[in-house]
Amino acid sequence: MKPTVVNLMRYLGGLAALWGIAYVINGITQAGAYVRIQVNPAAGTADQLRLSGVNMPYGVKLDTDQLPVHAWGSTVLEQALSRGDVLLAGLCAFAGALLLERLLMTFLQGRPFAPGNAAKVGRLAALVVVAGVGGPLLPTIAAWMALNRTALAGTFTAAYDFSPVPPAIGLILTALAVFIRSGRTPEEELTAPRLSRTTGS
Repeated sequence: MKPTVVNLMRYLGGLAALWGIAYVINGITQAGAYVRIQVNPAAGTADQLRLSGVNMPYGVKLDTDQLPVHAWGSTVLEQALSRGDVLLAGLCAFAGALLLERLLMTFLQGRPFAPGNAAKVGRLAALVVVAGVGGPLLPTIAAWMALNRTALAGTFTAAYDFSPVPPAIGLILTALAVFIRSGRTPEEELTAPRLSRTTGS
């Protein structure tokens, strides 16, 4: 029987994926209404934008902190992309949970250097980077589309919410994958291709 933590991991990963899908579908149903985008004031416009409502066209309102903007008349693609980071994070979390499940089982069996573990950790690193770096790029594209549609591209620029944490975690996981790969015995190196064909790992 699988340990409770392994089952819980798969359950939470599935919930994350379902939440991301539902969140995007909910946004798509709001196409034509406001879409929330993250922006930065363009050079030379920050002082002007401190006055709420200055030069704001009909259907656009500015929040108090100046970064989130709600643009009316959104398209389906804008709504989907504006929430695409949540969807991508959920899907990557589900895929990562499945990989972690297999990794944990080998660790609990006392086989941390089992054939295929290094590749699984490498895939985990890729998932972290895709979710953490590629995910925030989707709302940025939505912001760029909305700014061009509302003729605000000269007033704002699309914001990209970059964090160095996901790339750092990806590098750590990559180093761990190299360590696991280097820790395999010659016998494991010889049997790895045969095990990959028979187990599908």
